[in-house]
Amino acid sequence: MNKADDKVTSINSDESTESTESTSTFKDIDEKVLRNEEVYNRRKTEYEGVTAQRKKLYYMLMVFTVCFFILIFTSYINQGLYKIDTDTLLIIRQAFNALILLMIPFLLGSLGAFTRVLISGLKVGNSTTLIIASGLMSVFSWISIKSGILISLIAPHIEQKGLNIKQSMSTSETEFYTMALVAILVGMFSSNVYIFINQKVEQLTNNPNKRINKD
Repeated sequence: MNKADDKVTSINSDESTESTESTSTFKDIDEKVLRNEEVYNRRKTEYEGVTAQRKKLYYMLMVFTVCFFILIFTSYINQGLYKIDTDTLLIIRQAFNALILLMIPFLLGSLGAFTRVLISGLKVGNSTTLIIASGLMSVFSWISIKSGILISLIAPHIEQKGLNIKQSMSTSETEFYTMALVAILVGMFSSNVYIFINQKVEQLTNNPNKRINKD
């Protein structure tokens, strides 16, 4: 009886091991299938994205080629299409002269901002964008003054006090030095506003940490 019981237990143990092995193999197969499906879905999405980008580039290229051929055809038919009018040449010449002229307030405003950065003790390498932006603000102020809009807005209030801006800026030397001073002051003021706000923000962000450390 003991031998029979031992055979039965051995058979049961073998069956249990076989069942566990079969379940483990099924689990391994399921995990492999899931991994293969994930890899397949990932590759499918990547392929669909690449094909969509290629289609967009193809459509853009087709549109560009069609527009280019239309432009060539119209240019061949109309021989005088690219003749520039005198008014257009005048505007282009004025724009080119204005571009050269506006380099002066840009440099002066950048110089004012550079001076303000040096006074504040900041690193010049980290403040290049601030200097460039201050120079552009000086350019905008120069344009507003040269266009006459700012003077027309300020002049009535100043003329009430007995001052005349047009007479004070009548000479070319006075006008140049006045505009140069305005560009420098605008560059310094714009950089000063940014530095002041940045310092206040840093103080507000650093004070809570100090209070927490003290507690």
